[in-house]
Amino acid sequence: YPLELHIVHSKEGLTPEDAYSRTQGLAVLAAMFTLSPNDNPALDHVLDTINVINHTPNHMAQVFHPYALASLLPDDVRRFYRYDGSLTTPVCNEAAIWTVFAQPLHVSKAQLEKLRSLDDGHGRRLQNNYRNPQPLNGRKVYRSFL
Repeated sequence: YPLELHIVHSKEGLTPEDAYSRTQGLAVLAAMFTLSPNDNPALDHVLDTINVINHTPNHMAQVFHPYALASLLPDDVRRFYRYDGSLTTPVCNEAAIWTVFAQPLHVSKAQLEKLRSLDDGHGRRLQNNYRNPQPLNGRKVYRSFL
């Protein structure tokens, strides 16, 4: 997939530090994207912040027109894979329960290029920002459908 979206939640009552250090301290909702000739309007609010993100010292932006995060999820949220896993960024804590939706969303090439214009805080474009597959370490992957 050319794009993957992660929406990360922490367990209620935990500080971020506690959530990162506790098994299932975090819950991640993940959606994959396929390339489409059409723009995905649900991404507009995210894409509108890219110029701000690239030009602020902390590489963050506030979204001024709130929208429901559900608009960034597939129509069919009942079909998913679930497993206990780790974060995808260093130090890769084993702290997350992952829900990966089976139905992919779509993104246009133009939208993908705009996302790929993000930089890493040192003026270099974000690219190849994936982690190699990790050993299963006995983990089981469950699915919600037959």
